[in-house]
Amino acid sequence: MFNSDRKVTVSVFENDDSSRTVHAPPEAEPSSDEPVPTVFPNAESSSTESGFGTASDEPADDAGSAAIGKQLAGLSAQIEVFHTRSEQYESIIRRMQSRIEELQSDQVRTLLKPVINRLAALYTEASHAAIRAAERGDAKSQKDFGYFADEIEEGLSMLDIESLNTQVGDGFDGSRHAARGAVSTDNATLDRKVANVIRQGFTYVGAERVLLPTIVKVYRFDPASISTEPDTDSVGTSSSSADQIFVEGVL
Repeated sequence: MFNSDRKVTVSVFENDDSSRTVHAPPEAEPSSDEPVPTVFPNAESSSTESGFGTASDEPADDAGSAAIGKQLAGLSAQIEVFHTRSEQYESIIRRMQSRIEELQSDQVRTLLKPVINRLAALYTEASHAAIRAAERGDAKSQKDFGYFADEIEEGLSMLDIESLNTQVGDGFDGSRHAARGAVSTDNATLDRKVANVIRQGFTYVGAERVLLPTIVKVYRFDPASISTEPDTDSVGTSSSSADQIFVEGVL
């Protein structure tokens, strides 16, 4: 700020030695109400350096957008690969879990198989005993042995095990039956039919393979077994062969 009241002393020598004081005019001060223009040096160069307002910067912007798009495409491809691998890993885990459950089930079945085998033998013996009791007219024994066989079958059903229910006269099936001998017959219609059930078979419900195949004897057609003697039975089997079949059938 300038002081408008300052005084300037001027000495004037006009035939005398006296001096006079002259007031200098006050200097003009800038008004605070008037806006002061701001001048930016090299304004054009500053605008160019900041990246605004020039046509030459458009290719740089396009290149940046292209780079970002390329990076996004790469991320999308990586995410897709990640999802694919995740699905593969999940599939492997499901198969492994299923296999573990099968192995655990097989382990339990392996441990129980000797017990099941013995129960199957007892079931067969009880069923045969009931048949023999019926043949000799012993109704009480037939009922008792039949009840015993039914209880064994019901107990096995609690483990999801069911009987193959193989009967004499059924066709031999290698996937369900195990042959333990052959019985000769002159009746061609009995060839490869079950002649005797030694032990009944059992399987798990819905299983593709049987647990215990039925042990059977199988008829074999043998033309040489036809006898010309008058004491043959109705189907042409000799009396000795008929006795053998009967004995084997009630064992």
